[in-house]
Amino acid sequence: MSGPKVVRIVTREELIDRCEGLLAQLDGVAKHWTDVGRRNGTVTDADIEQVGKVGQRLRTLLEADRFKELQLAVPKEIAFLTSDRDRRLQQAAATAASASSRRRRFQMTAESLLAAIRAQPNKPRSAIIEALESVRSGSIADLDEAERAIARAVAEIGSPDASETLSEAQRNLAKQLGDGLEGVSFSSWLAENGSPLDKQLRQIDGFIAELELREDGDAARSFTARAEAITDRSSHDQRQLLADSLLIDLAARAREVRATEVMIDEMARVHGELQRIAGSEATKLAASLARAIDTRALEQASHLITAGRRLIEDHHQKQAAENRRKAVLGALQKLGYEVREGMETATPHGGRLVLRNSTTPEYGAEINLAGNGERMQMRPVAFRATGQVSSQSTDLEFESTWCGQFDEIRELIGRLGGTCKVEQATPVGVVPLKVVATDQERDRRAELLKQRPKRTLNR
Repeated sequence: MSGPKVVRIVTREELIDRCEGLLAQLDGVAKHWTDVGRRNGTVTDADIEQVGKVGQRLRTLLEADRFKELQLAVPKEIAFLTSDRDRRLQQAAATAASASSRRRRFQMTAESLLAAIRAQPNKPRSAIIEALESVRSGSIADLDEAERAIARAVAEIGSPDASETLSEAQRNLAKQLGDGLEGVSFSSWLAENGSPLDKQLRQIDGFIAELELREDGDAARSFTARAEAITDRSSHDQRQLLADSLLIDLAARAREVRATEVMIDEMARVHGELQRIAGSEATKLAASLARAIDTRALEQASHLITAGRRLIEDHHQKQAAENRRKAVLGALQKLGYEVREGMETATPHGGRLVLRNSTTPEYGAEINLAGNGERMQMRPVAFRATGQVSSQSTDLEFESTWCGQFDEIRELIGRLGGTCKVEQATPVGVVPLKVVATDQERDRRAELLKQRPKRTLNR
């Protein structure tokens, strides 16, 4: 198969460039992971140090030319950091929501106890009432202390001395609140025996806590006010309607926030890779992406991501094309082909380079570099003037020689850490050897064109 060939070349430099891009994406995601974690107190310095060590370990894969291993490992690490951030946020939100739910249950319980106590002329000690008032108003910051105040009130209301002065309704309330408390915390009992509305309120607390962590307190403030308004209503039906409406709105907002986070993750990856690309356009795009990430402004997110990806891919393709050309020309030069200065970077007309073989000056090779250079055509050619008779046997002999030279080209590229895969090939003699006019012949044709009379329009 020594006629024209279509080959796909991947150089070591191209693999390094692609892997550097992946590591830059990881850096962008790791920075966002760190920023979110520090803002919400969900990561420690040790956690951050561990993530940095993983990045260093992955870079050692690049230094060892373990490209495939790195290309598999980096996306997994990016996915892990994304899921780990969400897991930490969910844990923090669950903790915050649990605290909010405990506080609200204590407040509602204190309100019920106070209402029952004040309905009777004979009341428990004023200290108990004051403690319940503090729980109801939320002035007791320590939830464990609030729980102990509730438990003391329940115990006193249910004591024999108190039973003599309390009504049967109060004693029943105390019994209901006290049943099952032995060996169980009061808050745990409330959580397990809460009403359907109380369970809805716990869901509301969870959504609000998530919004406060993913966005900020201001974004969740209106939802918090609506949640507080639910407990202010005396009618159970009104509370239920308000809770249903708020849950629907919170669920919709949570979906939007999570979708925003996905978009920010992508912006972080693009931003990370843009930072390694030189040029004002890349710098400007990277700055715009950084602002969008910090402010969570998504108006231009899709445009910025698309523009960034395009610029990154253009960079990769340009670098890859130059490295492929450099590898091929370097191999041809070692085989005796005349490679002139500037050929590695110049873009010839039509994307074709023709090189003469110094040992057989009447023959050479043509390299078609059209397009992005991902695939290139390589073929042997003959240099002849117009009218010069070709020798089929000599042409076939050079095609056979070219066959061996092509194998050497593949070997040389392989030694440099690249690959050269033949995707299409034509056997020797099937296609006539392409003839390329000699320099003198091209000059003669150019002179004839100059001497040709110019056509004028008849008036």
